[in-house]
Amino acid sequence: MVLSDAKGVIDSLSQGQEVEWSVKHLQEEINELKLFFESTTFVYIPREQNSYTHKLISL
Repeated sequence: MVLSDAKGVIDSLSQGQEVEWSVKHLQEEINELKLFFESTTFVYIPREQNSYTHKLISL
């Protein structure tokens, strides 16, 4: 399970929506990596609920 506060990214990965050309290669790489797992789930979580992770990354 992948949790993120980046709604656009989560929507593109979970619903197969197109992304900007500048990040298309990242979407393709993630889709390739998904093949190594039995199942994958991408979940949007609002930043307010993701504050611990946000603070950790900001260090």
